[in-house]
Amino acid sequence: MKNTLSRLWRALVKPVDGTPNFVKHTPSLESVRRGAAVAMAVVVFYTQSVCAGTASLPLLPVSKRPVVAGQLGLLDRLMKFVGADKKGSAYKFHDNVWNDRRKLTGEATEPGLDPKSLEKMVANQEARRDIENQNRHNRGYQELEKYREQYKRSAGELVANQQMDGLEGALTPGDLAAATVKEVMEAIKVKMKSLFGAMVEFKMDVKKNYDGTYQRTYLIDGRASRIYNSKTRNPHGQLVTQNITNMRYNRSHVLISMDIEHKDVKGLTSYTHRKMDYHDGAKAMVPKTQLVKKLDEWTVTPQGEKTELHRWDIQYDGAGNMKKFDEFRIDENGVKTEKWWWGGEYDGDKNLLKYDELTRSRGLDTHVTWEATDYEVNERWDARKEAGETDSWGRSSHHLTGYKKTTTGPDGKVELDVFTNLGYDEFENMIHYDREATDFQGKVMNVVWDGEYDKFDRAAAYKQTTTDAFGHTQVLEFSGGEYNVYDDLLAYTEKTTENGETKSRVFTNGVFDTKHNMMSYREEATDSKGRTSIKEWNAVGEGKGYVLGELQGYDEVVNYGALVVTSEVRNIHYDALRRQDGNATTKRIKGVETDGGAVDIVLVEDTRVMRSDEARSVRAVGSTDPRSMNIVNVVGGRTEVRTRGTDGVTGELLRDLKETVERSQVTVAGDFKEVRRTEGKDGEDELDSVAETIRTGTVLDGFGRAVTYREETVQNNNPASWMSRVVDRMSYNVDGNLTASHEATLNSLGVVGEVTRTGMLYDQQNRLSEYHMEQVSSAEGATVGSQTHRTGIKYNGLSDVTRYGERVERLGTAVVETGMWSGTYNVLGQVKTSRDETRRAGTVVEEGVTKAVDETTVTETWGMRYTKDGVGVRQYKERTGSSATPDLVNFLEVTGATYDAYNRLATFNQTSHRVTAEAAGVVNGAFVFDEGKATLHEVTVTGRTEAVLTGRGL
Repeated sequence: MKNTLSRLWRALVKPVDGTPNFVKHTPSLESVRRGAAVAMAVVVFYTQSVCAGTASLPLLPVSKRPVVAGQLGLLDRLMKFVGADKKGSAYKFHDNVWNDRRKLTGEATEPGLDPKSLEKMVANQEARRDIENQNRHNRGYQELEKYREQYKRSAGELVANQQMDGLEGALTPGDLAAATVKEVMEAIKVKMKSLFGAMVEFKMDVKKNYDGTYQRTYLIDGRASRIYNSKTRNPHGQLVTQNITNMRYNRSHVLISMDIEHKDVKGLTSYTHRKMDYHDGAKAMVPKTQLVKKLDEWTVTPQGEKTELHRWDIQYDGAGNMKKFDEFRIDENGVKTEKWWWGGEYDGDKNLLKYDELTRSRGLDTHVTWEATDYEVNERWDARKEAGETDSWGRSSHHLTGYKKTTTGPDGKVELDVFTNLGYDEFENMIHYDREATDFQGKVMNVVWDGEYDKFDRAAAYKQTTTDAFGHTQVLEFSGGEYNVYDDLLAYTEKTTENGETKSRVFTNGVFDTKHNMMSYREEATDSKGRTSIKEWNAVGEGKGYVLGELQGYDEVVNYGALVVTSEVRNIHYDALRRQDGNATTKRIKGVETDGGAVDIVLVEDTRVMRSDEARSVRAVGSTDPRSMNIVNVVGGRTEVRTRGTDGVTGELLRDLKETVERSQVTVAGDFKEVRRTEGKDGEDELDSVAETIRTGTVLDGFGRAVTYREETVQNNNPASWMSRVVDRMSYNVDGNLTASHEATLNSLGVVGEVTRTGMLYDQQNRLSEYHMEQVSSAEGATVGSQTHRTGIKYNGLSDVTRYGERVERLGTAVVETGMWSGTYNVLGQVKTSRDETRRAGTVVEEGVTKAVDETTVTETWGMRYTKDGVGVRQYKERTGSSATPDLVNFLEVTGATYDAYNRLATFNQTSHRVTAEAAGVVNGAFVFDEGKATLHEVTVTGRTEAVLTGRGL
């Protein structure tokens, strides 16, 4: 039976003579797959042609999580069918380069998004913009700090401008002129009583001075005509010598003019011609009736400069205390100052209790209302004198221990200072005070000050602790104050500490002209990271120096160690508030920049104020007898900045840009509306971009640094580019650089975002070198987010970002991206070439199976050309290789790229080459292929002619 069945089977299956071999001609499974692949290629070609490059069909998201769902594309499904998605498969199908790139990096296909190369390029561009924006904002915050009145000068400059003397000077309305009149009257009143009417032609009187020398007084007709070697002493016991000559009298025998040779305690001699006029009723024999109503002085300083003082309409109360005067001064620089002083009130001991003062200089008005809160008796005062008078040691009868002062600045800002616990040393110098300062925002700042003085009553050292309303505390320590004989500050050391970090500077070699203007100095500055720079500064020579005390130009050399920056600054321009707002600067930048590149660059930056918009008003000020004060604000204007950089050796043009800034709605807090237009041309390429910014709600801390504000921006007059940012949680280091911030963002598509930056570090030139950023964005019920840490941010000689590393972790993935980007720039400041190396490591889940991912992609890009408005790349070439396919490389050329209103890629043409690595290269920017070596060379041409994108870019 068995044999019968076997014979039957052979009969059924035995081939007929001439029948082709079944095994030989039956398609294998591999052949079936080849056929399916051909069919798939036809489908892909059809979908690309008809759908303009969209080679995948959308599926409903399978995840219920509020994140952007992955999409399974048509190509992916076809590949699964033919098995080409299996690792190690001999067949690879390439619908287009951006999906190729996604497969290399293990990402899911997302229909409608940019090509991956452009997407990555945009990401890198955004990273650079973020760095550049943070650097620009950081510079802006420092500008705000510079304009803050209390902090716009260094501690040394404050001392040089007699900060402490200014506080004490506010206590009395008189000055040396009035004091000298009183001294002279006291010196001669006894002699006039005894000799008046004696009718002698000549007589000399001798008096022994404190130092054993003799004062000689010469009299004519009983009136002093000359006083030689008249000496007074200060609390140190140091002597001041005066020779008074040409004393002239009116018909009532009251002194009306004299010449004074004044030699101070340092031996410096000045010469003054003084004229006085008196109120009616002045009597020669009754000094208390001799109330000066007008005083004029012309002085030649010890350095040969001339000054003038004119005071008139001097009025007194019933006790002979000065209660009002008007004044006009001209200082050594020729600066004219007007002053109106009124409302003077005194207690029974002739201590000043209150006054109002309006000062006008350089066209700017400042008003002060001053009121004493407490005095105490000076125990060292010689009680043999009358209260209110200084004793023979120049000591006052009372010490002021507290007062408050309300100041209205030229721009209308009102600030209140309350001083308490004023303390003095044995030489009448103020050595301590507590100050509570309320700024124009209503924010309170507390200051504790302790100081020491040299033998000439000049600040030698002090410590100032300042705490603002936000809890920021700075400790400023000034020491080693050295002066020349003219009281110009020659050297000092300044140390500032905040949040445990300290910066310092050592100022030496100060040189001043005869008008007390600084002409040169050397400064060694050490930042909070211990990095030291040395600055050599001078204002001597043509185009430099001062006009009416305002700096016109200077040179400086800053040595950062590996890099030296030499600057020539000329044609300094000032706004209506006398703040510098323009100049012409030529820099020579030589050495090695942070990116390791050797540089020799000449950078010319010409900032010209084309128009300044000012708002002027008049305000009534004064607690009694109100006066009119002029208020001026710079509320806008137009500025042009031309930047041109060339190679210092070859002369090659490296940068050529023109920036026009139109500002309006500028406030004292730093709010503004700005339209910034940037223009330039590089061969056939043009740049013409416009950015509009509206900043409001700016709040400053006690050191003039922004802590919160709101900004709205629009790019290139395109409403679709509207973006709103609310920035807060801003903190700073002691160098004045922003270290952390938080932003809440909203764009025109309704995408809500949040950006938090922390750990911001800077290089020596205050450029960002490292920071951490967390981003979250939500739209249409979906949320995406990432954490990015950027390190090793490096710059070239034009401060372009040329290199940085980053680590990115995205929400909803277990893959970490680490990368290193580097690039070069064109004349317009746009990236010309770049290299991006990115490693993706972690795990992904495919069909429920967790798989490890560790792939590195290297992309080199060149030939980059941009849209005229600068928002996007319209043309470029690139080479991409991946560790996933080490034997293959991808070459890509993109042309004709356009963008929609939201600056998203809309249309483009691209050609990609998938080719064996050893068969491909680049020569002079062109792709070169050796077909003889190529085991694979696939070419894909894609054109997108139309795209409709949703808010999520799909």
